[in-house]
Amino acid sequence: MAGNSEILKGYPIEEFLTDQDGRVWNKDTKACYSRLLYETKQYFDENGPLNSHTLEQWQADLLAREYKQRSINTRISALNNYLKWCGRHDLVMKHWHPGEETAPALTRAEYLCLLRAARQTNQHRLYLLIKVFAITGVPVHCLSQVTVELIRQGNGALRGRGNNIPFHCPSSLQRELLEFAKENHIQTGPVFITRRGTPMNRSTICRLLQELSRTAGIPENKVSPRSLRNLCQIAQEDLYANLEQMLKSAYDQLLETENTVAGWKAGA
Repeated sequence: MAGNSEILKGYPIEEFLTDQDGRVWNKDTKACYSRLLYETKQYFDENGPLNSHTLEQWQADLLAREYKQRSINTRISALNNYLKWCGRHDLVMKHWHPGEETAPALTRAEYLCLLRAARQTNQHRLYLLIKVFAITGVPVHCLSQVTVELIRQGNGALRGRGNNIPFHCPSSLQRELLEFAKENHIQTGPVFITRRGTPMNRSTICRLLQELSRTAGIPENKVSPRSLRNLCQIAQEDLYANLEQMLKSAYDQLLETENTVAGWKAGA
């Protein structure tokens, strides 16, 4: 049915993808646009009709789900061409470029607010997931490598995209994760799995975080795996900066002590 293939009412995707005005679609482009437009249609089916507001939400969701710049812009191009065909030039979007993302950083207080909201709504898995992102800095695409075996070990390396990523699980988090795994009968393999036993995917994780952000009263564009990892990085940088200052102060004090004992005018 045509109605099942519309992003905007009265404008079926398949009709857009047929030859029109002498235009002949490249086979690969047509297949790509078809896949992306139906994916986009599903988003607006679930989040409300397409308008300027939901378009902004859609782009924010792509960023939150950590799509690459090229992937985001390909989706924007597909939707823009469809919108132009519909005659809705007023909704055509600009392509996204790094540096245009202006979402404010998640604060430590907001992070704690998220944890409280997860606890109050009895979402133990999500509570621990937030902690894992914010404490260990694990990338979302490496989450399936966070296994019971790795947690027991406490330290290790994750296979990243072209490089290994050091992983350290502090003892307090280690205890929580192993207790959670025991309670949920997860003896081996990934800790964060669905009811069917498969690793959680990026889309599900982002959706759960967005829902929790609304419960916690935190702007949705501030809550994502990336923002939680950034929080981890900021905390570590602050600690290292403080440690460096402490080391400098201790070294200065050592030099003062040595100067008192063996300086040129010592004991004079």
